[in-house]
Amino acid sequence: MNDIAQPAEPAAATPDLWQSIPLECILSAVAVLLAAGLKLAGLMS
Repeated sequence: MNDIAQPAEPAAATPDLWQSIPLECILSAVAVLLAAGLKLAGLMS
């Protein structure tokens, strides 16, 4: 009967940001930023 009186634990109320983003999305964003950085640095024509 005491189960109702006890406060319930928050079930993943704040999930980690990196766990909610797919790995492919992160890798593609890194690739785009790397290509833009290289282009700004003059390493890519």
